[in-house]
Amino acid sequence: MNICYVITGDKGSDRYLWMASVSMLAIKRLHPEAHISVLCDDVSASHLHPIDAYPILELADNVDVVPCPYAQVRERNRFVKTSMRSRLKGDFLYLDADTIPIRPLDSIFQVVSNVGGVLEFNKSVDEHFFPEAWNELYACLGWKYPTSVYVNGGVLMFRDTPQAHRFGEEWHRRWIQSRDAGVSSDQPSLNSALFESGVDVTLLSNADNAMVLMEPWRFRGCRVAHFFESNEVGGTLMTYLVRRLMETGRFDETAIERCIAEGHPWMPDCEAWQLWRSRNYFRAVVAKGRQSARRCFDATLRRGEQNSGNLGSAR
Repeated sequence: MNICYVITGDKGSDRYLWMASVSMLAIKRLHPEAHISVLCDDVSASHLHPIDAYPILELADNVDVVPCPYAQVRERNRFVKTSMRSRLKGDFLYLDADTIPIRPLDSIFQVVSNVGGVLEFNKSVDEHFFPEAWNELYACLGWKYPTSVYVNGGVLMFRDTPQAHRFGEEWHRRWIQSRDAGVSSDQPSLNSALFESGVDVTLLSNADNAMVLMEPWRFRGCRVAHFFESNEVGGTLMTYLVRRLMETGRFDETAIERCIAEGHPWMPDCEAWQLWRSRNYFRAVVAKGRQSARRCFDATLRRGEQNSGNLGSAR
């Protein structure tokens, strides 16, 4: 099993490098034998040291440095990401840094013929979703739209086939077009290339890329949880695991097991509203009751302390 990550960062502590470390550790939890490939631009490569800061170099089986002509982190990342099919040999599964593999991934490798992905926002095919925000870009570049499907770029499966390689080249070419037009996002070019290249696309199960901040209940039963951490919501399992790794150097597998058992993507001892959003209604009601009882107890204790103080003053 080959897993690919694209790593980019700047000097200092970089949140995405820590998230990538967590994601890789989660892979090793499920598949100790997995081969992890890391692609990074030449600027970012110098920030991966020392090993005790980010365990990426300890976890990766190979790190390939890709010369990149751009200065901005986002553009460096997308330049490498859109060229990854031409950089690696064999079939591989690409994972964004803000994903946590939760359950074994073997099934993904069994169903894809050339390229595989999950529909954006875990939509259904019947919804025919295409983001209107990209209409102007597609029209400007002469790309056909709306596309027949619109997939998310956070989890992508690539076979080592001529068709997949041709698609990869087209994706990279279209991303450069998009970047030159002022849009560095990789998804418009990804979906345009999927649509117009004629590549055979396998739509994976939503469980293979569960976008859990949109619909937290999708965490239950998912294989890969995708946290959209660029939004910096906080309070998620990813946030918790990154903080624990940074502070202690340890990967808290028990936190993952607890969240699986409780059926939510939040950190341990999360808030009642988070449980409610995850459709853990009974747990949410119990947690809310405990929180209310605790607040009532604390208020009573404070009043008792104030009354004692007033009595002391009166004497």
